[in-house]
Amino acid sequence: MHRHLRNAIVTVLTVGALLLGTGGRALAATSWSFDDGFEGSTSAWYDDCEGCGYRCPPYVTCDPAYVTSYAPSANTGTHSAVIGSTAGTPGAWRSLGRSVRLPAGASRCSMRAAIRSSTSDATVNVEVIRTSTWTYETVQTHHLTNATYANFYSGSWTPGPRDVTIRLAVLGEGGVAVVYADDFHVSCVVG
Repeated sequence: MHRHLRNAIVTVLTVGALLLGTGGRALAATSWSFDDGFEGSTSAWYDDCEGCGYRCPPYVTCDPAYVTSYAPSANTGTHSAVIGSTAGTPGAWRSLGRSVRLPAGASRCSMRAAIRSSTSDATVNVEVIRTSTWTYETVQTHHLTNATYANFYSGSWTPGPRDVTIRLAVLGEGGVAVVYADDFHVSCVVG
């Protein structure tokens, strides 16, 4: 009887192993993120401008792009970016951006920023640029009318090279447009 029971148990375990398969190592995806809310050093950020070559009136800052420590303008913390395009001509823009190194093995990434308009309306591009060729990985254009912060996204992309530039560009579309931006967030699935 012992022998038959032992054979039955071995048979059940063998059939079970065949039906379920042998256990292999499961590959788990992890997540990675990068956040910048301007609360630390802002030396990595730079500004750029197209169509800003005009004379500003006295006592007026034309096409601002800087980080301010005026806490009421921040989404979180005490710092935020001010980006404006006062050129008012199609094709003119002002941007603020920085480079980010993505993790090795990233399979899908996305970027968002908290943005609010300080003018009646503004048009912005939320951009991710492949730094090596200066071509877009992804870009989304948003027409803002919100006076309070909301998250705006670049869209997701499958990373090629690991070095990208994240950037927010305020477009000159016939009027003054100034936005506040804060809490830039890049996230990737790795593995």
